[in-house]
Amino acid sequence: MQVDNAPKYLKRYVEELAVLQKLGAESGQDVTFKEKQIAGKDGLEITQNGILEQLKKQNPGNAREMNAMYSFLFGNRDSLQQWLAQADDTTLVGGMNEALLLDTLRDIAAKKSDFTKDDDNKLTLDLLPAERHMTMMLDIGGYFNLMMGMVKVMMAEFGGGIGGNLPPEFPAVPSVGTSLKLSKDGVEMTTAVPFKLINTASNYIQAQIGNNGFPF
Repeated sequence: MQVDNAPKYLKRYVEELAVLQKLGAESGQDVTFKEKQIAGKDGLEITQNGILEQLKKQNPGNAREMNAMYSFLFGNRDSLQQWLAQADDTTLVGGMNEALLLDTLRDIAAKKSDFTKDDDNKLTLDLLPAERHMTMMLDIGGYFNLMMGMVKVMMAEFGGGIGGNLPPEFPAVPSVGTSLKLSKDGVEMTTAVPFKLINTASNYIQAQIGNNGFPF
């Protein structure tokens, strides 16, 4: 995530987490966080405990489904951990896999990784206003493949009760980009969707409908 001032953003986020922690305690949720160095960079480790048990209590009739889905997403643990670190003065990197986060931070420090120079990402970024205070990118293909992975787990868990065949992986495409620009009058938000993404998605959907590839 790109911001104007990463240290300031991180400091403000710590303040917001402190409020969230207090509200969570009052509502029975266990949220903790600590400031730590991640690959030599200022960062945060955020932990939310008892997630699976909370889901079961909220959905007592779907405990089996909850177990299957939760295990697919987070493994056999009853807590969620997230990490957020300052890669440089204007870049924050976050994720739920600390090892991957460490690799990303090291690559950025070694100038091996710059998502703004990736051809597909550049298509998206070039559509956004040059003057912006925050940029967010959503990998549609990766998100779709994650969802299909969840469907696959559910089909295996319940004996293939969902009809049809799972489609192949969604091809690599440019991300959807959203930028925010702050002013004294409000927040200006711009969303960019490159035609390469639209065309690829259109062709993919048409091909899968023709092959009866969607399980829904």
